[in-house]
Amino acid sequence: GSDSALMYDNLRKLKRECDYRKLEGISWSMRNLGFGAASAVGSLLAASYSLALPFLVSAGFILASLPFVFLLQEAGRQERKKTAVDVIKSAWQLSFNNRAFVYVVAFFSLTFIYVRLGFWGFQPTLQELGIDVSWFGPLFSLLLVVSLIAAVKVDLIVPKSPRGIVLMLLILMAAFA
Repeated sequence: GSDSALMYDNLRKLKRECDYRKLEGISWSMRNLGFGAASAVGSLLAASYSLALPFLVSAGFILASLPFVFLLQEAGRQERKKTAVDVIKSAWQLSFNNRAFVYVVAFFSLTFIYVRLGFWGFQPTLQELGIDVSWFGPLFSLLLVVSLIAAVKVDLIVPKSPRGIVLMLLILMAAFA
């Protein structure tokens, strides 16, 4: 979420807040594209060499990307001194005084849970079907195509009102059930 917040804050400073949904969607599609490619390669590495190798390769890429974090800058950032208690108090008040915020948090929390349940059920299902582990990544990558398309077109999909979010949540719950 910090990358999304950084993008939103920078767009707000540039008076381009209206571009946030589209740019965040493109950003998610790129993440999913990378995740799909890594899943395909990871399953082949696991099947050919060792189950530990994909984790070691991932760790290497993560460590290699750390220097790039220091290149990120936030436009016009003003330092504010807030204590942890101040942050918790603000979040508490926002949670009870802003219904739209509560709807958004509930929607994305449940969506996160649904996605994780899908991840957890994916591999055991393929094993039950007798599919070789080398196919897990490529098949998972194919499933990510739907997510990639949805992320690119998020400005057309995500409702702009809290009621629309609840309606979308109900549809997602039915689909995942």
